[in-house]
Amino acid sequence: MAHSSEFFESLAAIVEDEQLQGADRLGERVAKRLGHDWGGLRVYISQDRAYRDQEIYAAFSGDNYDALARKYRLTERNVRRIVARERERRRPKQFSLLPL
Repeated sequence: MAHSSEFFESLAAIVEDEQLQGADRLGERVAKRLGHDWGGLRVYISQDRAYRDQEIYAAFSGDNYDALARKYRLTERNVRRIVARERERRRPKQFSLLPL
């Protein structure tokens, strides 16, 4: 199984190369080349969890853990952890007046 970094490097190179031929049917040309280079292979593309976690926190209303869990296909426990982690990340840092 190929990793997403290899796939995205290949995609970037193909797009850069195909852009030289102009924008007309660019997506079709890129798709054909990706199919030629990667066809038949399994490629793992990871989720952007930081973005997902920010979306969950923004949608959190205080009592909708279950709805968010269903929407994002997570357990309610995972949603609670994400909300707590995002809340902590956004909390202003306190500075100590005492030297460490």
